[in-house]
Amino acid sequence: MSSGGEDIAKKTLLPAFVGWIALVALGGYAAFLYRGIGSAPGGWASEWWHPTSFLILNPTVSGWTDVPAQGVLILSLPSIALAAAVFLGTRSSLARALAVSLVVTSVAFCAVALIASPTWEHFHWRLSVVLMLIGLSIGCAIMSPALAAAWLRRGPLVRWLIYLPLAFAVVALMRNATGTDATLPANISPWPAITVFGLEMGAYSIVGALLGLAIGLAGISQWGKRTGVVLLGVLVGCAFPAIWFHQRFSNTEPGELVVMTILTVVALGLASITRGGDRTSRLAQRAATFALGAALVLAPIYAGRAWAAADYTVNKFVRARIATNALAQYYAKEGVYPDRLTELTEQNYLDALPKPRVGFDFFYQLGLLPPIEFDYRGLGSGYVLEFNSTEWVQCAYNPPWVAGGGGEYEDEYAEESDSDDRTTEAWSCPDTRPALWGNEPDGSDEYRDEYDEEEDDEYDEEEDDEEEDDGEDED
Repeated sequence: MSSGGEDIAKKTLLPAFVGWIALVALGGYAAFLYRGIGSAPGGWASEWWHPTSFLILNPTVSGWTDVPAQGVLILSLPSIALAAAVFLGTRSSLARALAVSLVVTSVAFCAVALIASPTWEHFHWRLSVVLMLIGLSIGCAIMSPALAAAWLRRGPLVRWLIYLPLAFAVVALMRNATGTDATLPANISPWPAITVFGLEMGAYSIVGALLGLAIGLAGISQWGKRTGVVLLGVLVGCAFPAIWFHQRFSNTEPGELVVMTILTVVALGLASITRGGDRTSRLAQRAATFALGAALVLAPIYAGRAWAAADYTVNKFVRARIATNALAQYYAKEGVYPDRLTELTEQNYLDALPKPRVGFDFFYQLGLLPPIEFDYRGLGSGYVLEFNSTEWVQCAYNPPWVAGGGGEYEDEYAEESDSDDRTTEAWSCPDTRPALWGNEPDGSDEYRDEYDEEEDDEYDEEEDDEEEDDGEDED
């Protein structure tokens, strides 16, 4: 398979050294934006690397907070121009991927600074690193066909020495990043923003676009030979990105899907342009490169999601169940639940306490991450057992409420338990990890529905209280 570089003119419009200088300048401009519009912790730059917000102090720039789209566009124009110089000066896929990543990072810096500056001030370096890693994820995903073409030019051993560590890093991030652990050990940000925005939304959507372009280019490669194949390939290729995105995010507005389809049509038209040579062969090779780039991006994302889902299932149905069964045995013998979970091992109900699985165990064994344990609160006649999972999932378990169990929490548990079933145990988490943005397959959101039910119950109670108060006032 020929590289993607062969589809570009042998000579670039600018000398190679100009392209590399432009890349360095682009990195410098991103640093300039970070220093000029970023927010330091507490609003005061106490370290040399803290942003100083000197640009925000400018009346013109500060005025863009009222029209952030305009401000983001104007502040991002220099980075776009420098990235164009990189593309015109060098055919290096790595340089171009870094250029696109720095443009995305610069746009992210501007958007957060003009729209959510207090968030940056509160999380300071964490948010800065998150924005850069999201930019790198999206930039590399966009340029994955060119990176894949360069990757193919290496020997088999070198290929896997390059790809496997990067793929493992993605899997490890998705399997370890939790937004509910106060220590935030693996996801850097206060939420798993890198995995959600950089990978499961950004890179995932780009993969859909690349696959659509691959299908469309494969169809166009049959131009003049099989008209039906050409039409089918183009139609499927143009519609595929919108279908791919809607399948994952089912609440997407129809207008957004139409815009996505139009952009795909434009991108397919540009991608089908060739210069000389065997056009059929070039288009087929280009389609294969697009498909390979998409596959290399998608593989670790799917593996990370599957592994995280498996961890979640094991935590809820196996490891937590070991603890709850031991607690039930303790309660049957002692008449109360222990104050501490360690009493289960101290009194030989368990040989060792189970621990939730979040990520790869060797990270904890090597001391690279603080260990994650079950959070337990003994309440005498009841308890709460909680554990963190990936993304923003936190699960809590309450034991069955038994009538006549006694204890100061009996009335509370009686109210919370179902009136028709006083022995029902309660998990405050679904059987599977929730979908992003409440996009369940049936259009429902288990968390949102549960929250709405609680709100309705509270509203009904408030109305009842108001009616009672009105009745007392009338009396």
